[in-house]
Amino acid sequence: MALICPHCKAAEAISYVQNEDGKTLFPCLFCDLPAAPSHTNHTVAVSAPCITGGCAGRVQDTYVYGIRGRLVTAERRPCGFCGSSRTGVRNAASGREHLLPDVRL
Repeated sequence: MALICPHCKAAEAISYVQNEDGKTLFPCLFCDLPAAPSHTNHTVAVSAPCITGGCAGRVQDTYVYGIRGRLVTAERRPCGFCGSSRTGVRNAASGREHLLPDVRL
């Protein structure tokens, strides 16, 4: 799984591993910045367009940071129009839109 970068707003740019300790986020694949806040006790919400064909909605990721600036939670809210949680890139080179597979998965 991947989240939207809170810095450059790139969709599917923040990879993470989830285990019993919670989510461990990796730096952005595009801007190379960690998903860390500029100050503590902060909530950051970012959104990206939904990738479902014909949908004009947005998918939102919310990052909540604690007192020491450590990530408390990162949650995805699905599109309000179609309910999909998918974001990404469309390829329209063939005249019809196809979803590109995510090479990082």
